[in-house]
Amino acid sequence: MIARRSVLAVATTLALAAAGFAEPASNDPNGLAFRDGVLDINWRPFAKVDDAQPRTGALTQLLEKNL
Repeated sequence: MIARRSVLAVATTLALAAAGFAEPASNDPNGLAFRDGVLDINWRPFAKVDDAQPRTGALTQLLEKNL
């Protein structure tokens, strides 16, 4: 499990965007990016709001790869 402290130590900025349907969403690893201390999330709050597991998995995978 990734500690919150580890994420905060390297992520200086959190960028949330709500792109259209053409872009991968936050439940897809391609809808997330972590570069130069910026965690970029393409969030679709209107799509399967209760389905948190894919979003959590994609975010965990990205952070584990970059921390």
